[in-house]
Amino acid sequence: MAKRVLTEAYHQIGINITLEKLPAIRSAYYIENGSADGLLARTIGIKELHPDLIMISVPVAYDVISVYAKTDIKVEGWESLLPYSIGYVTGSKTIEDKTKGMKVEGVRSEKQGLIKLDLGRNDVFIGLTGAQCVINKLNLSDIKSLDPPLETVILFHFLNKEHSELAKKLELILRNMKSTGRIEELQKQSVLEFMNQC
Repeated sequence: MAKRVLTEAYHQIGINITLEKLPAIRSAYYIENGSADGLLARTIGIKELHPDLIMISVPVAYDVISVYAKTDIKVEGWESLLPYSIGYVTGSKTIEDKTKGMKVEGVRSEKQGLIKLDLGRNDVFIGLTGAQCVINKLNLSDIKSLDPPLETVILFHFLNKEHSELAKKLELILRNMKSTGRIEELQKQSVLEFMNQC
């Protein structure tokens, strides 16, 4: 979703972006030390850990945090997970903040977390929408996404502090794309494409 929105926005400035997939924690340090120019899409909370980053204030994407389990558990917000052992992918600030004081175990990937859930090593797995693809690919038919989701996370684009002029240009372009409905249109296309591939 963010890739689609930002590719179009940067194209309007005459810039082609190159993306490199990195673990969440490492990617923030890459941008701080200048090894990377920006973070594609992160939550606003990243500013607490990395205050020098420039946040573009127009949201570029969103994702849904859900609880995955093999049994029916009543999900009534984050607090309802307190009695359970919880798996999640390490590096998600939102999940780490919301599960403080709970029995949590970080894993390197959704695949690892869902396999552990399937084997009964955790009661639940907290993951993003993409977890459903992993469930389908691994044929983990006993694992279900529980309703309602825990939270919808709004994601923003961040730039290295050296790119303040670029940030101003990008902000204007994204504001225009939002006002014309283009961002929403690109987001809907991304969701449809994602659901079709899963």
